Parts: sequence; structure tokens; C-alpha cells
Amino acid sequence: MTAIQTTVFFDLDGTIVEDFFGKVILPMVVATLARWSGVDESTLRHEIADERHRRTANPRMDNYARSVDYDQIVDTIAARHGIASRLPDYLCFKLVSRHAPYKAKSLEGAYDVLSQLHQVGIDLVVSTLGLFRYQSLVLQALGLLKFFADCLAPDTVGFLKTDPRFLQRYQALNTLKISVGDSLRDDIYMPHLVGFKTVLVFHEPDLRSLNAFERPHHLDRYAHKLRYYEEYGGKVQPDAVITQLAELPDVVYRLQENGATAVRAR
Repeated sequence: MTAIQTTVFFDLDGTIVEDFFGKVILPMVVATLARWSGVDESTLRHEIADERHRRTANPRMDNYARSVDYDQIVDTIAARHGIASRLPDYLCFKLVSRHAPYKAKSLEGAYDVLSQLHQVGIDLVVSTLGLFRYQSLVLQALGLLKFFADCLAPDTVGFLKTDPRFLQRYQALNTLKISVGDSLRDDIYMPHLVGFKTVLVFHEPDLRSLNAFERPHHLDRYAHKLRYYEEYGGKVQPDAVITQLAELPDVVYRLQENGATAVRAR
């Protein structure tokens, strides 16, 4: 049987790569701002987080990418404390470029899983809340960029990942579309609204004894561990839950089989 044409959309941070920006770059930026401004690092971290939240809650219609551009956010904080003239242009981008080849890390099994899906003709697409101009450097450094045919990001599609229009490039495509990620809001609920199948990445050892397609029915037991569960857990369930990335290929093949069966039944 010929497999149904399939496109898999991958979240990045927490799904196939570690949060490189949050764990490596942001601490460097905060330390630099603290040294020049005399403001303590804790205060600066909160200011950066608050500024990002303000921008994403009210994104500019003419430039959605600006709302999640950390260079723009850091420039705002620097200006607030009178040190903008001391800040190098594109500080965050330069730090990512310099450190990604040495400090970026992929999650266990990421390379093998992407390679396996790519080899059997499944189209792979990046689906990220961050800007591709940062994320592409991380993927390139890890040798993962070559597996992806496309990238959906605020600076490539013009919308935030929390907007259903983020996926509009693929909505009319007559293929099996599968969203994979660790966010109930961004990777499960939003794609579900436009007809995607969804796979939640949830590293919970207690679920490993269950089938990936049975696990969604038990997520309420782990509501305290799942971000956005209170808001979205009652609205939608993922089609499957994986506790490690190595489980994904079999889940994708199962969804393909179900999709092919549904097509034949029409």
C-alpha cells in the first residue's frame, strides 16, 4: 500500500532541541545589561519577560515578527536604562551566531527520527514561536536544517504561532498534516482548529506503559505538569502522546494508515 502524502510540523524548543536561547543566550544578554546599567539581573530578566509579553499580547499588525524579536526587545530595555549607545547592534543575533556551533544541543533521538521520516518521503516543516533568523542558526549548527522543506515562523509567515493564520499556507493542502510539539496551546489546540492531526510531546515516565493513542485519555492526571492545560485541556485532546521522540515514527505511520483507510472508505 502506498502511504498517504504526509507533512509533519515540528516545534523546536522542548521538542527536538533544547531551549538554547533561554538557557545560553538570554543569561549572557542579561549579564551584559546588568554590567552596563547597574541594574540587578533578576530585575532585568523580569523586564525582558514583561516586554515580550506586552508585545505578543498586542502585536503590531504591520510587523508581527517585531513582537518576538529579542534584539528589538533588548534594545527597548537598554534604552529604558540609558545604555542603548553601548549596546552592539544585533547583540542577540551575534551571540547566537557565535555560540550555536558549540553550545546548542538537540534532544535525544532528534537526528535519527528526522532522518528516518525524511528518508521515507515525509515532508518536514519547522513550526516555531521564535524567529527563524535565530532558529535557523541553531538547526544548522546541529545538522538538522537539511531535513526541513519549509519553516513557519513569525518572520517567514507574518503571524504569531498563536494565530490560526500562522498555518494558512498549508490549510488547503490535500495531505495528512501532523503537528508535533510540547505546547497544548501552540502545537495541539491551534493546529486542531484548522484540521491537523496532533501529537503531544510529554516526557512523563508514568505514561510509558500505555499505548501512544491511549495516553491522551489520561492527561488530566498530569494537569499540574502541563502548561496551558487549565485553559485548553478541556477543549481538545491530542491524537497521540509520545514520551520520547523515538516513538514518533510509529505514531506517524499509524496516522498514515488511518488516513488511508478513511480515504478508501469515502
